[in-house]
Amino acid sequence: MGTLANNQLVMENDIGGGGASARANGRINLSSNALNVDVSGQLPFEYLARPLSRAGIRLTGGASVNAQIGGSSMCRATKVRSPLATRGLLMLRLA
Repeated sequence: MGTLANNQLVMENDIGGGGASARANGRINLSSNALNVDVSGQLPFEYLARPLSRAGIRLTGGASVNAQIGGSSMCRATKVRSPLATRGLLMLRLA
């Protein structure tokens, strides 16, 4: 969801299902191209099972991300800060 007023888009979005979730909240100023968005989410590694198994790898656990996106929405000056954390990570190489 979001609102657009005074050349400013304010958004609050939540999605989720099957153990995965994501939230994006922030502002985009359409006249100055200023960008200030926070994104957080959780992803169980089960979502990657098929492509990883083709490579002979199995992961258990999950990952979480808390990203801040700021600067200019014109790409040249966009700054992304995004630490990634894992929980219960176990990586097995399949024979």
